[in-house]
Amino acid sequence: MNKIDSLLHGDWERINSFATDTCSTMLSVGKLLENNERLRKSRPLIVPCDSHGLQLLIGDILSVPFYKEIHRCITQIITTFQSSPKQLSILREKQKSKYGKTSALILSVITRWGTQARAINLVYHNKDAFKLYLLYFRSSMNNTVIDLLGS
Repeated sequence: MNKIDSLLHGDWERINSFATDTCSTMLSVGKLLENNERLRKSRPLIVPCDSHGLQLLIGDILSVPFYKEIHRCITQIITTFQSSPKQLSILREKQKSKYGKTSALILSVITRWGTQARAINLVYHNKDAFKLYLLYFRSSMNNTVIDLLGS
């Protein structure tokens, strides 16, 4: 606790919360903190990481029809480009011309919370590159994906 004490300059009442990243860390920190006299005065909020709970929450959100449809569309767009190296290469050229760099299109993974939002952001932040792609290569792409990108 010496490092914490030096960071706080002895003022333990400044601590109002703790957050941990894994179950074993959470349990160890909890045991250390509950026995610390200096923390009893400030009574901090201890926030454990519940990655499984977050995965369940994201799963529940994605079961709502509106979000389920968005996720389906995003997945179809990314899958189409990932399965066609030529089309992906052309898209990357458009990304480079529009943004000065390329960015990967990464599918979400159900066991990794946050990847669903990341996939949506990737498609959204590349919308201008997709528009450039559509202007020049509309005939060489799957019509369903063209409709998704055009909307």
